[in-house]
Amino acid sequence: MKLRNVLWIALWIVLSGGKVTSAQIAGELTGRILDLSGAGIQNAQIELTEPSTNLRETTVTTSSGDYIFINLSPGAYQIDVTANGFKHLTRTGITVMTGKTVTADLQTTCKSADRRKSALA
Repeated sequence: MKLRNVLWIALWIVLSGGKVTSAQIAGELTGRILDLSGAGIQNAQIELTEPSTNLRETTVTTSSGDYIFINLSPGAYQIDVTANGFKHLTRTGITVMTGKTVTADLQTTCKSADRRKSALA
C-alpha cells in the first residue's frame, strides 16, 4: 500500500510539471529615498523595525536611492532613514501583508536647509 501512495505522489509531481509550491507567508517592502528635487539618495542607512516584536533589519540604498526588504512577517513597521547631509526621517504605520509588495517612497530634506532658514530669521 505504501508503494502505491509513493507512485501516486510521483505521478502527481510529474503531471504538475515538477513544481511543488508552498503557501507564501511573507511580504516585501520596497521604495526609494529621495531629496526634495526627487533625486535618489545613495548610501542612506535604513532601519526597519517591527514595534510589536522590536525586530530590526537594516539595509543601504543603491546609487539611485532604492531599497528592499524581503521575507517580512505581516504587520506594521517603522522606517528610520539616516543619510549624510540630510535630516533624520522616521515613518511609522507601514503595513506589510502576506504575499504583497508594499512601496514606501520617502522624501527628506538637507540639513543645510535648516541652517539657511535660521540664518535668515
